[in-house]
Amino acid sequence: AEDQLIVAKRSADERGRQLNQIKDEKSQEEEVINSLQNKLSYLNIESAEKDRKIGQFQEELSRAQRNTDLRELQKEDAEAILKERNALRHELNDLTEQYVAVSNLLHETQSTVPK
Repeated sequence: AEDQLIVAKRSADERGRQLNQIKDEKSQEEEVINSLQNKLSYLNIESAEKDRKIGQFQEELSRAQRNTDLRELQKEDAEAILKERNALRHELNDLTEQYVAVSNLLHETQSTVPK
């Protein structure tokens, strides 16, 4: 009977050690899970920050593209205005030449007509 009691006590002690070992392993697993969850939260925050920065960059890129498009339109407008101005200058030169020719002709006609 005493031997059975000793065997039962040893068996209970062994089960207690096994239970403590299982509890320790479970605690370690919970720590690993918590650590992984913290890392996941950190990565989610980092990802959100990167997404925000990408959004800002895309916004700046769009703004730069619009500015470039606007500058291109302004350049095209300036070129068109310059062409128009040059055409008007040419036309003005032609009209000035015609005026001078008519004026000279009028002057010659007036000088040949007796008074």
